[in-house]
Amino acid sequence: YIRPGLPVTLLIQGEADRAVSVESIKEFHKRMRAVGNDCELVVYPDRDHGFFNWNSSEEHICYYDTLNLVEDFLRRKQILNPGLRKKLLWE
Repeated sequence: YIRPGLPVTLLIQGEADRAVSVESIKEFHKRMRAVGNDCELVVYPDRDHGFFNWNSSEEHICYYDTLNLVEDFLRRKQILNPGLRKKLLWE
């Protein structure tokens, strides 16, 4: 299913994920880039599947970290309006 012209893609993967191997995600990332797609990969060491969910990490650190990562990605790609967060989220 990988072909040129796919939408920008952000992959967030736990290195210790037992449901989806980090090797398969790295291969997907490599193939996406090889055909010219804008694809970014962020791998979190020692994290399992779903590590970014609200209740899965101490103090919800990974939840907020990945939320900020996604927001930054969307802003860099000019997908998210720069002033939107202050209007919609808890700040």
